Amino acid sequence: MSTRIDFPCVCQQFNLMVGPNPGIRFKSRALRTQKIETDTLIEEIVETEGLTRGTVLNVLAALNDKLKWHLGSGDTVVLGDLGTFTPYVHSGSFTTANNAKAHIPDNQLSINFTPSTIFKKFVKDNVHFFDADLDITGLQP
Repeated sequence: MSTRIDFPCVCQQFNLMVGPNPGIRFKSRALRTQKIETDTLIEEIVETEGLTRGTVLNVLAALNDKLKWHLGSGDTVVLGDLGTFTPYVHSGSFTTANNAKAHIPDNQLSINFTPSTIFKKFVKDNVHFFDADLDITGLQP
């Protein structure tokens, strides 16, 4: 079964200042239409899946807690057809292992999300881009 999802894009003008061919250029950008908050997702799940609001809220809260725990412990977390969350560390480069070890407390943890092959295929097969036909220059918010 196919689900068509229409994705609005805008044409953005920018000035290319470097390279062999500087000048005015244009590119497509996503038109971000709205920010979907947790409450909206909960209500949509309640309506479509027949679960109670409390059940959905508890599952999402537990998922949030478990994701933080596992990612903070260095585990990679795979969420089925959605994709994979992988922790990684931002660190400096040092000339000796001792210097690198001394700066371990300065490291910062980040999380990468990689969509699954199934998720990417769904997007490729079902998301259709269209020109929102807005006269917008500069960056989208």
